[in-house]
Amino acid sequence: MAHPDAMAWAADLFDGGHHWLAHEMWESKWAGEPRASARARFYQGLLLAAASLVKQEVGYPDAADALFLEAVGALEEAMHELGAVIEGVDLLHFVAIVDHALHDGPPAHVPDGGSPG
Repeated sequence: MAHPDAMAWAADLFDGGHHWLAHEMWESKWAGEPRASARARFYQGLLLAAASLVKQEVGYPDAADALFLEAVGALEEAMHELGAVIEGVDLLHFVAIVDHALHDGPPAHVPDGGSPG
């Protein structure tokens, strides 16, 4: 059974630099959704973005970029149906900060409702 505050817990893990653990939390949320649903694509985008940061951290920038592109595609599909803010996550900001973390440096944080993370 998923933790009732799994999204908040995953965001805290992500913000703390525990990208793999955040990935695991989001994967558990993704697993509970119908595969073709926009909500599944939302969780898939989050977990792929977290995985991209893990790949970057262990020295595989090409794999990180490939996972990030998959994450962006999944999040774009989710946004099309559910809007740009889902479960308090501003997806445009999220994509921007993950992109920045992958290509420019500082740690990524999950934005909540458009506020800086």
